[in-house]
Amino acid sequence: TGYPISTAFTYGLKDILTVFFFTLMVTIFRAIEQEYIIDKFSKRIRLSKMKQSKFVESCSLLVFYVASVAWGADILAKENWVQNDSIHGLYKGYPHTEMSFAMKFFYLIQFAFWLHNFCELYLLKIKQEEIVSRVIFYSLNLGFIEAAYILKFALPNEDSASEPMGNGNFNQPIIRYAATGCVIGLQIYLLLKFYAIVTKFSRDQNEAEAVKNRSRQLRKKVKKSKDAKKDADSANEKDDDEPVSPSGHKKKD
Repeated sequence: TGYPISTAFTYGLKDILTVFFFTLMVTIFRAIEQEYIIDKFSKRIRLSKMKQSKFVESCSLLVFYVASVAWGADILAKENWVQNDSIHGLYKGYPHTEMSFAMKFFYLIQFAFWLHNFCELYLLKIKQEEIVSRVIFYSLNLGFIEAAYILKFALPNEDSASEPMGNGNFNQPIIRYAATGCVIGLQIYLLLKFYAIVTKFSRDQNEAEAVKNRSRQLRKKVKKSKDAKKDADSANEKDDDEPVSPSGHKKKD
């Protein structure tokens, strides 16, 4: 049935200090998690340095994603945004100029997590070739979370389209077009990224197969050369073992 909201919140400049504090807390928690859990497990499976870096990143993201999904589902249920097995509750009361403590805390933690990842690039001594892709990934997540936070974090309805933007209503054509363009651009970027990964994997597989084939052919040539040399040596030994006649010629059987 949800819970009554005793105190309502909005966003402001003071959020910057709060996010900074939470970023430090997330960084400390990440260090503890990596030191006592992830690193010990990664050492047991004996990964290379590059694979270990990716493994640590994947484990951290997995924990964050699972916690975020569970937390978000709990907020959706308690805020009565999921009604009759639908999300129509997200439309009610837009623009949402205020939010509950749970909702605001959720967004601030999201900000803190993606910001702390930039610090991890230095603390974990990430290789130069990985930095660009990670910065893009972190920036995209941070940008979309920030947009949802500022744009009132919910879905607008048709009735709010006529209200002015000054009242906190972002259900305007230019905002909708910009949001749609960003989503489409993100999907195109992810598609190209996926295509590049698949192409690289296929190319690496083909190169590895070509190396194996060359190595196999080289081993065959070496084996043939050794067999030919062995046969020649056997023939020479056979000739040496034949008896020699008094005239100096080898006797034939």
